[in-house]
Amino acid sequence: MFNTVPGEGDTPGDIAALTPAVTAVGEVLSSAPTPVVYLCLGPLTNLAQTLRAIPQAKGNISRVIYYGTPPDVSQPDWNSTRDIDAARSVFASGLPIYAFSTPEGNLLPFDTAFLEKIALIDFPAARLLVEIHRRPILAEPFSRSHFRVWDEMTVIYLNRPELFTFQGLKGHVFTLTGLDVPGVLHLYLAMLGSSPHRDPLKSEPVVLSSFPVKPGFYAPDLRPLVGQIIEKYGLEEWKACVLTNELHRHLGAYNVIGAKMGIRAREILGAPMDSLRVTSMAGNQPPQSCLNDGLQVSTGASLGRGSIEISSPGSEPAAIFYYQQKAVQLRLKPEVVDRIKASIQGAIKEFGDLTPAYFARIRELSIRSWLELDRRQIFQETAPTR
Repeated sequence: MFNTVPGEGDTPGDIAALTPAVTAVGEVLSSAPTPVVYLCLGPLTNLAQTLRAIPQAKGNISRVIYYGTPPDVSQPDWNSTRDIDAARSVFASGLPIYAFSTPEGNLLPFDTAFLEKIALIDFPAARLLVEIHRRPILAEPFSRSHFRVWDEMTVIYLNRPELFTFQGLKGHVFTLTGLDVPGVLHLYLAMLGSSPHRDPLKSEPVVLSSFPVKPGFYAPDLRPLVGQIIEKYGLEEWKACVLTNELHRHLGAYNVIGAKMGIRAREILGAPMDSLRVTSMAGNQPPQSCLNDGLQVSTGASLGRGSIEISSPGSEPAAIFYYQQKAVQLRLKPEVVDRIKASIQGAIKEFGDLTPAYFARIRELSIRSWLELDRRQIFQETAPTR
């Protein structure tokens, strides 16, 4: 849902002045079957007025995505200062708010070089964007590097939240602190058209019409974390981990890590699903060999296709990934390996090896790993040594 900007004659805070907007927003919220994401690219006037006029509407908003600053920072941006009272009201409402605002120098440049990349995409949206930005009136702003990727950041976030890092303030307010710049720029191009700039992480289902994401589809111990994990790492990693655990027939740390490793490799290489060749160094002995199931599911490189091989001798949580003329080797960092080993040994000592209680504890530890282990931070990423 998009917020609209008050007209010149509107009085911020005057509900009567924007009754049509308040009514429209209220109707959408009240008829939504599940809580909605409220996307605001302007002042927060309409939302503030809706929350005052229809207090129960708050319960139908899952979170607010706001391109702007919190109102209490030293230099609020235009969207907040345009109606500072509305901004203060919404930020004090208790709604989860993700505020997209970075210093001007940290914004991604929308410059001539980037526009030339867009011009390579043969798709209506890309052609329109190029046509608009090549008009003579915009030559001067381009010459002084005026343009940045502004509001589009929110749309990219909604598609791939794992590319962004937020810091929590006051419990329910989150401000942008970092982003994966290459990933954001790649996805920007991918969303403007199709091949060769399509998002390599997006995979199409084979027999499902859509992948279940509602918590009620999942086991009780995982149910409270579904939304949190998807928001943190993205839908593609979630799908890979879910399918890996179903294939593996129990939830384990190494199969989850294998799924995360395969997604990370595709991310680094820009490789679509089913396009990689993989050499796993995880061997054939559990628990490290459990990595192999995650690698197959997350890359599409399967034993049946002959596109994955298990090297021997030796066993370590590592693999080499090949795509076209590129390759990368990923190895689980030693400190993560030590943490997993200690957890497994602790479960064996307390419950015995391969007992029902042991598997229950391993499941608990694996769910924690699923939530806490960030694929961008847990692997050593190097060129292959062989």
